[in-house]
Amino acid sequence: MGQSGAAVSEGLIAFLSDLKGAISKLEGSLAGHTATTPSNVSGAEAGIAAASASTEEQPLSPAVKDFDALISDLVEPWLNASQTIGEPLSIQTAAVGKLFAAQRSLILAAGQSKKPSFTSPEFAEALKPLSAGMGSISQIKDDNRRSKLYNLLSTVAEGVPALGWVAIEKTPAPFVNDMKDSAQFWGNRVIKDSKDKEPTHAEWAKQFIAILTELNKYVKQHHTTGLAFSAKSQQDLKTSLANAAGPSATAAATPGPAPAGGAGPPPPPPPPGSPPPPFLGDAAPASSGPDMNAVFADLNRGENVTSGLKKVDKSQMTHKNPALRATSVVSDKSPAKQSTSAKAASATAKPARPARTELEGTKWFVENYDSASTPIVLDGVELNHSVYVSNCKRSTLQIKGKFNALTLESCDKLGVVVDSLVSSIDLVKCKSFAIQIEGQCPTVICDSCDGGSIYLSDDARACEIMTAKTGGVNVYVLEGQSDAKEFTEQPLPEMVKHVIDPATNKIVSTFVEYKD
Repeated sequence: MGQSGAAVSEGLIAFLSDLKGAISKLEGSLAGHTATTPSNVSGAEAGIAAASASTEEQPLSPAVKDFDALISDLVEPWLNASQTIGEPLSIQTAAVGKLFAAQRSLILAAGQSKKPSFTSPEFAEALKPLSAGMGSISQIKDDNRRSKLYNLLSTVAEGVPALGWVAIEKTPAPFVNDMKDSAQFWGNRVIKDSKDKEPTHAEWAKQFIAILTELNKYVKQHHTTGLAFSAKSQQDLKTSLANAAGPSATAAATPGPAPAGGAGPPPPPPPPGSPPPPFLGDAAPASSGPDMNAVFADLNRGENVTSGLKKVDKSQMTHKNPALRATSVVSDKSPAKQSTSAKAASATAKPARPARTELEGTKWFVENYDSASTPIVLDGVELNHSVYVSNCKRSTLQIKGKFNALTLESCDKLGVVVDSLVSSIDLVKCKSFAIQIEGQCPTVICDSCDGGSIYLSDDARACEIMTAKTGGVNVYVLEGQSDAKEFTEQPLPEMVKHVIDPATNKIVSTFVEYKD
């Protein structure tokens, strides 16, 4: 019996020893697995893994898949090309990349939530990342007007508002196409100027126009009548956006390798920033005028709305009593209101920028002239010089001599007299302008201009005039005998007629000519 008990004890001891070894191996395996995740996986990879896991749980809609394809096939190669060109373009296009990411989150969230009112604060809040991003992209362009990449910056700034299609409720595709046309104007200039000198710039411009073209096709296919929302979901857009941003937010907050003592505390929230500028879908601010709800409430009373009016006797009517007209003078505004409005106007008035005329390298800058008492004269231009005129109003500019190119931007009631040019005259967002060409000029381009006159001498008859989004422009050409020539007015057509050709089944467009 003693020998039997000793054998049992030895067997139990051996079993416990084996069990302890197995537990030690299991603990070591678990410790190695736990240390692998925070130490060897970066924050970005963790975000991708989390996004993949969420994708497996809920399949992506065709709208999101096609938008991802647009980003991977066109946007990412274009962003890489922008990085090779350098700053400030790389900074501006990096902001464009963030805009596409924000729009992707919005499309994903919209497909998982019920449709809100497009004028609601909820929808305006959802559009704020896009609004802020577009404002920064335009600001980068304005801050770098003297940059050699200004035409590239302008191409992006004019085209990126196409991402605002999400705020168009019924037919957003035409809006995207309009923004593409605006970008095309500057893109063509990039292609023309850099076709031989910088081929990468020309290819970059073609890539960006291709992005906007595909974006237009994408919106037509998946969001024909506006941003697509779920017809079955009862979840609000704010919650869906938080869920859509969850994996990326988690990835952004994931720290690097964890210290041996364990994970540290979570990072503090970011400091509150200034509110972004209003976007297309922002709700209108509250008016300081009378309450319109009270007006409509009175109108809904029907015939009783006039029950409180006072009966006016004929002796009190000024149109029937001439004596009252001589003594009754009613001021439109009280002095108190006038002084208040004057103070408000002076408080909100922006300080005027100083006028300047400077030559920097081979480029003249003429800016910020308003009601100049004498004509502005440039007398030292050379053949390789270009002239840039912006924000000039109610003034006259004369450029003597032959030079390369002239650009007028955001000018109002500005008269310009030039001798001869090698390249072209470009007018962008100008109103009531007047251009007189004494010598030769190959091309005049008008983009988004409203009202203007172009006077051509006999030497400038071969000038080509191109317009886009422009109306009210007249061309004056000399006619008559050499000793008695006079300018005759010929308006540029604005109306275009479109018909479908039965033979080819394609649209044929013709201008509607003016007839006397």
